[in-house]
Amino acid sequence: MPQGLHLFQLQKLLPDLGEGLVLRERCGSTNDEAKDWLRAKERLPALILTNHQEAGRGRRGHQWLSDPELSLTMSLVEKNEWKSSWLAIAAGYAVMKVMHTYGVKAQVKWPNDVWVGSAKLAGVLVEDVNGASIIGIGLNLGKLPVNQPFEATSMEEHGARIDSREHLITDIYLEWKRVTSRAHPHQIVEDLWAHLLWADQEVLVTRDGDTRVEGFFKGLSAEGAAVVQTKTELVQVTDVSRMRLKS
Repeated sequence: MPQGLHLFQLQKLLPDLGEGLVLRERCGSTNDEAKDWLRAKERLPALILTNHQEAGRGRRGHQWLSDPELSLTMSLVEKNEWKSSWLAIAAGYAVMKVMHTYGVKAQVKWPNDVWVGSAKLAGVLVEDVNGASIIGIGLNLGKLPVNQPFEATSMEEHGARIDSREHLITDIYLEWKRVTSRAHPHQIVEDLWAHLLWADQEVLVTRDGDTRVEGFFKGLSAEGAAVVQTKTELVQVTDVSRMRLKS
């Protein structure tokens, strides 16, 4: 598997980004680098990348473990009218579509992950800063150590051959632009639903404060919330919740 990113190759593949294409050899997290980019009022859109991310994080402060030889981390920075909940779903959807071209049978796990089977392949963290959106993506490329805090998987474990990290990043970025060029996120729902983990299955959702919702996962609302059919009513669950398959 190729190691390390090369800026000149990315510039050839994504010339329209110009100075908005940024590669840091080492950083805390690409989302934090993106915040600095916005504070400096640099150009948008931007794509922030690094070879070594030392303090990555996921939703609700969870740590995102990032091995420079085994993973890919990036942050997209742009102004977009879609709500952050939909941006997270759309990023997962774009990654999933690219994974299918590599032969990886990935699915989107609401609200912000990409899974293969019962294991996490990629995660998304969306943050809104100064009227712009930062969409952080972490993707597992190579086989991971066994001592992970959660069940995880990688492209390599599912037979994907990665000849060029630069081409993989380009594929994800261009698919993201195709997905979000639509006027409304509901235009992706039909195809998304066919690849959404646990669609129409019985799930258990834990909200903040440990409130539990049990029922069948029936759809997505206009706000990007999960719609769950309980025994008595339809409930919309926000993106701050955790969902799992009811055993």
